[in-house]
Amino acid sequence: PTLSHAIPAFELFTTTWEKMQQSNPHMALFIDAGLRKANSYYNQMDNTKAYVVLMCEFLCD
Repeated sequence: PTLSHAIPAFELFTTTWEKMQQSNPHMALFIDAGLRKANSYYNQMDNTKAYVVLMCEFLCD
């Protein structure tokens, strides 16, 4: 199931960018803009039940 890996992969991506932001202060402004956009998409995942349904199907089989 591809969707079951989407949120963990997205969280890994944002965590990596947050670490990059701390270690590259000269790039922080640009990384912050990307993180804000990424987080807006991440928050939209709360508006759908598809992930929850898929995880139940995946874990219950």
